[in-house]
Amino acid sequence: SGNNRGINCSIDMTYYDEPGHWNISVFANDTKNEIATDENSTELTYNTLYAFTISTSSISFGTVTGGSSVSSTNDPLIINNTGNGDFAYVNISGFDLNYSTNVLAVGNFTINASADALGVKVSNDLLIPEISGLSRDSNFNLYIYLNVPYLPAGTYKTNETSEWVVEGYN
Repeated sequence: SGNNRGINCSIDMTYYDEPGHWNISVFANDTKNEIATDENSTELTYNTLYAFTISTSSISFGTVTGGSSVSSTNDPLIINNTGNGDFAYVNISGFDLNYSTNVLAVGNFTINASADALGVKVSNDLLIPEISGLSRDSNFNLYIYLNVPYLPAGTYKTNETSEWVVEGYN
């Protein structure tokens, strides 16, 4: 009414927008190009979200021969930061794989940020040195290799209590 007008607006934010305090204020131009500003600006706190996805939940190597080194058939393993918080590093905890009474030791697997090198042996608590500073709205490719020991053919798996775990730390 009169010289007053109400406004409604929406501000679309992405999940990777910078966390912290955001100042929201309104201004408008009238027909004489005079600018009015809302003196009662509002502060919004956009909280930090730590989240990432992994491109696959299993690793396959196809048919392998004992004594060889092969890369995963579903490389690269892509770790995608889907939050707005930065990760200082990523850690993988791997465990032995079993087929009947046969054991494929976790140390036969290596991880690298390059598709042309074998990389670092996986262990029960491996800090991945190549991933330092997985920042918001970014991703990282990892390549997994297997140094194939002489074991009987079969599908080697972890048990439910010792699945591999990928964790990010800020």
